[in-house]
Amino acid sequence: MTRSFLSVAPLALILSAVLFFSCAAAAERPSYVLNQQAMQRMEKGEYTEAIRLLQRALEIQPQQDVLRYNLGQAYLRAGEQLIREYRYAEASQMLETGKQYDGQEARFWLFNGLALLKANDYLYAESELHEAWSMTGDEVQVLTLLGRLYYHTDRMREAVDAWERVLILSPQDQVVTEQLERLRRELAVEQEMGKEYGGHFIINYDGEVPPSLGNDVLEVLEDAYDWVSGQLGHYPQRRIPVILYANTDFSNLTNSPDWAAGVYDGKIRLPAGGISQVDSRVRGLLFHEFMHVVVRELAGNNVPLWLNEGLAEVASAEHLSPNMTLLEQARESGTLFTWPELESSARQFSAARAGLAYLQSYDFVRFLLDEYGWFQMRELLDALGSGATISAAIDRALGFYAVDYATLQLRWSEERSP
Repeated sequence: MTRSFLSVAPLALILSAVLFFSCAAAAERPSYVLNQQAMQRMEKGEYTEAIRLLQRALEIQPQQDVLRYNLGQAYLRAGEQLIREYRYAEASQMLETGKQYDGQEARFWLFNGLALLKANDYLYAESELHEAWSMTGDEVQVLTLLGRLYYHTDRMREAVDAWERVLILSPQDQVVTEQLERLRRELAVEQEMGKEYGGHFIINYDGEVPPSLGNDVLEVLEDAYDWVSGQLGHYPQRRIPVILYANTDFSNLTNSPDWAAGVYDGKIRLPAGGISQVDSRVRGLLFHEFMHVVVRELAGNNVPLWLNEGLAEVASAEHLSPNMTLLEQARESGTLFTWPELESSARQFSAARAGLAYLQSYDFVRFLLDEYGWFQMRELLDALGSGATISAAIDRALGFYAVDYATLQLRWSEERSP
């Protein structure tokens, strides 16, 4: 059986290192008392307090290896806890500090690589994961994460190699099996594509797409990078893969609804059929998809549909103003979505209902931006990125204005009605 990504040494292993305290007089030593108190804190999951106690103990006996080991384990567990809470920057800092107490513990590098990968810091994540690999050799957890990193940085063959190694070690790993099957399907299509590099994007395009169109798309994406990143104060530091597919390949590989004009799943995927030039519609689509990139980097997948698509449609509207007729008709007929309906996926919607979902989301997000601005929107996304529910995130970002989720819904309904 393989360990999960976020498993650390059982506490019994830490407590077994009691040889240091084997003499009868040990219980009278301040360092012993502090160590015992720290172990009790760790049993309760109070890792920050355990770290404080062990640091005091180590000040008393700075050469004691058992204290150093226990302190390292406390940092490791604290880093694990922070990853689970989506606090990736804090987790990385905790794990970096812990390395100095146990330089042979590969999980410091493994977990730090995971935290950095979750935070989209691919360059540093790769360095950490390669160090973990050098310490462990071929190991399922390390190779799985490396494959994920290679995939998101458009190094498809390296991802195949990493995941194939995983399946040699763990043939029953269904998640990696499915990832590898999908990757091979994508690779079969993409190896026939042309490729261009921009400052912040890598674009792959079907052979039917003229290179000049690929270059035009890159230029618009760079404009989107400047505008969207400037509004939200977040500038992605990696080159983002963009793929322009023939229509049939887009449908087969993304399994998207027929009405989908694009997909972002770590890569921007667009059907190129029918695109002969970059007009206002295409510019709007590219701004829409890049907004998804930034939202994902700030909040992960913890974003309700209405906020994710609403922000994307706000970006799109910089180039193509939406036709609000469908929304006005839904208001008059009482067929607007409830907000819980707009918090999950739109895949199950028909084309008409999806169109309404996007318009209602756009109008609500536009209302929020008009009322509170982009700075508070960034606060909202940061709160979601820390794992908060949408209600709690709104309280955190907008509580100063004495509004909550229900109040905002009511105000939007009243102020936007004819």
